[in-house]
Amino acid sequence: MGETQLALFPEIDELATARRVRLFFDRDLPRLLNRAGRSITDLTSPQLDAVGGGHGSFKNSQEAMIIDHLDAIELYNSLVDAVIKSISLMRDSDGYHFHKTLLVDCYIKRVRDIEEMAKLGMSDSPITVHKREACVEFAEIFDSVKAQMGIPASAVPVMTVFRQ
Repeated sequence: MGETQLALFPEIDELATARRVRLFFDRDLPRLLNRAGRSITDLTSPQLDAVGGGHGSFKNSQEAMIIDHLDAIELYNSLVDAVIKSISLMRDSDGYHFHKTLLVDCYIKRVRDIEEMAKLGMSDSPITVHKREACVEFAEIFDSVKAQMGIPASAVPVMTVFRQ
């Protein structure tokens, strides 16, 4: 009998998923941090800092626009918190090729591959593979955390790409 994959775990397109995650970290995350009024260091020292609080009653359209703006800022902060939580849930041991370290160092801190390879004792070929695996792990966790936090699917596209 051949190996079968559980229907619960459809096959992931690792290249496409890693591409989405890299684009998110390169293009979307800096803007998200700007709009949330958060620092990049919030991502490297994992402490959740959710923006909360209720809104009073507002009566005119100017006040309604303020509510919309505050709701948007709350969503931006929720997304940043989802990134922080996702990173904190990632595996970070030799057995898992230091996925969390690779993701933080390479995509947030922008450490060059050559420096990261020396730090972790990796060769050129495996670091590329391990960075891709780290992106896939982040994607799966991030998609799950967004759902758990009730973040609307329209806010950030699904990161995990499944094979057809």
